[in-house]
Amino acid sequence: MDTILKLNGVDSHIFMCGGNAFSCDGSDVIVVVTGSPGIVDFYYEFATLLHDKTKLPICVVGHAGHDMVADNCNDNIISSNNISKHNDHEHLYNLAGQIEHKVDLFNNHIDKKSKLHIIGHSIGAWIVLEMVHRNTPLLDRVASIHLLFPVIQHIAKTDNCIEKEKITYRLKLLFLRLLYMLLPNVLIKIIIRQYIKHSYSECPLFFVEGALKCLHPKNMNNFFLMLRDEIHNVCDLNTQIIGSVKENMNVVYGSQDGWVPLHFMDDLKIFEPSLQMSEVKCSHAFTMNSKECSIVASIVSDYIKSKKSFT
Repeated sequence: MDTILKLNGVDSHIFMCGGNAFSCDGSDVIVVVTGSPGIVDFYYEFATLLHDKTKLPICVVGHAGHDMVADNCNDNIISSNNISKHNDHEHLYNLAGQIEHKVDLFNNHIDKKSKLHIIGHSIGAWIVLEMVHRNTPLLDRVASIHLLFPVIQHIAKTDNCIEKEKITYRLKLLFLRLLYMLLPNVLIKIIIRQYIKHSYSECPLFFVEGALKCLHPKNMNNFFLMLRDEIHNVCDLNTQIIGSVKENMNVVYGSQDGWVPLHFMDDLKIFEPSLQMSEVKCSHAFTMNSKECSIVASIVSDYIKSKKSFT
């Protein structure tokens, strides 16, 4: 079920499956905080797999300003007339704004009686840790925290971030913006489908719709506003909060991840054996591949079952 929720003043696309995470009679709830771009569409399959394996309600939240919302929340195709009214307010879209965006979700919408299994993918992992660090009462509700391919330190030193600073990458973005402005949506969707099929070998319709949202210039501006903030603020590992939740934390990382070099994982290994860590042969964008989605969902669901409350 797709719905629209105003979080920290921004209309936000929320996906739920397996029940209503806002009112579920105290059942455990799984909340997925996406990576960037924070487009919920890319997580439909992962969320569905998690529900199938755990039978728990799932809520997926993206990032403020990354996903325009439609007047009809069941319509995933967004036109330029439906842009959020808050695009001029950068403080809502930087990292601090994204943390407040998630705090609003947990404090004012997710069932207060529920134990939480919080999943952060990529930069979503950093946002989850900072949210808990700055909102310590939330810890009493947390049953488990899962960091998937976690961008939680020194992002500026990673290969992928360095690549995005190059002039050639910026020219590619300019080209994409021109395509978006000049071509009709039907033709853009054909190009997107061919690109995704070439890169990931599969391309369900919701991937195309998600990618189309990514190309909107105002969404793209907000992605890169957030990335610039990440470069300046995602630096040293927050060992304080990790130390406080290590008994209930599960970390999944990839053997070849341009955003999360393996040597970054060495910094986390000081918390072993308390910290559950798994290395997988999956890409950073694992949600774009059904096989990889299944692998990661199995690891996460197994850990959730071991921490699930039975009240």
